[in-house]
Amino acid sequence: MIKKIRILHVLLTNNLGGIESLLCNIDENIDKNKFQLDFIATGRAEYQRKILANGSKIFFIPSEKKIIHYKKAMLNIMNQNYDIIHFNKNSLANCLPIIWANRLKKRPKIIVHSHNTSPSINNLVLKELHKINRKLIRNIPDYRIACSKSAANFMFDKDATVLRNGIDTKKFRFSIENRNDIRKQLDVSPNTVVFGNVGRFSQQKNHERLIYIFNEIQHINPNTKLLLIGDGKLRKKIKDTVQKLKLNNKVMLLGKKTDVYRYLSAMDAVIIPSLYEGLGISAVEAQCSGLPTFVADSIPKEAFVTKHIQSFSLDSDDKEIAKLVLKNVKLLNNVERIEQSRVVAEHGYDIKDTTLKLGRIYEGLVN
Repeated sequence: MIKKIRILHVLLTNNLGGIESLLCNIDENIDKNKFQLDFIATGRAEYQRKILANGSKIFFIPSEKKIIHYKKAMLNIMNQNYDIIHFNKNSLANCLPIIWANRLKKRPKIIVHSHNTSPSINNLVLKELHKINRKLIRNIPDYRIACSKSAANFMFDKDATVLRNGIDTKKFRFSIENRNDIRKQLDVSPNTVVFGNVGRFSQQKNHERLIYIFNEIQHINPNTKLLLIGDGKLRKKIKDTVQKLKLNNKVMLLGKKTDVYRYLSAMDAVIIPSLYEGLGISAVEAQCSGLPTFVADSIPKEAFVTKHIQSFSLDSDDKEIAKLVLKNVKLLNNVERIEQSRVVAEHGYDIKDTTLKLGRIYEGLVN
């Protein structure tokens, strides 16, 4: 019987964001005859049921603010004879677990995986900490991975392997059944032009700007709606902005969804005005569903997969962006939308390709 390679992934949160979605997909698709994946998490969430059902373990730890308990919990888990500890990072503002892993008596191989181009909480202190810690851990990783060249440059001053954030391209393929079902459920007519956005309500995702852009869109074309999928600390602020602009009947805040792909089929276009992204996986998912996708010019070029994605400058005013979107939103027919999932897969964004490549990285480190 082949001895499995044991990998510990750090870190899941209670929010199904980009890192969590990728790790769920990897856990579901990796060869469990070869690899045992376990996870450290800061909070419990519904999406984690799938991970547990796949035979993986999830270890829960206290907040890093409770530093003594946090360190004790991290060391207890990391000391369980893992072959590899895979750190998934938005920044190096907190690099302590990487340093602790490096000092373990039985040191595992260490992977640091960059998923962003700025700290998730965007402030000067965290940015400075990241710069300092970048130098502090520069020689620790045995392997460096990033979701894009921009994310690699942000995290490392050494070479890194770009590993595409794979998705289930078959699941995200356009479905007329899902389109009709979701529109009926939301009471949206078939001829209404539906814009959408998927992402947590945080400063990075720039939802408030999106509401103002959509406000200009609906002034030009009243037969439009905006679907927002996600949740977060800024939800109330976004809701207040919607009410202030009297868009309650136009903007739908749908909360977290584990079946995002069904809602993408119901949309006609996606707008992503993020201030920064490691890759912008929601843009890839949107393209896979055959959606015209409009993104801020902060989105890395690796996310430009089909010919139906276009960038805009956040320096432009809201009306200018709205006009650009409406001028270029060419609605694809059903056959054209279905075809885009093949295009995305051929560009290396299918989760099976990502998982195979990651498996080879794991085997190369251990063998």
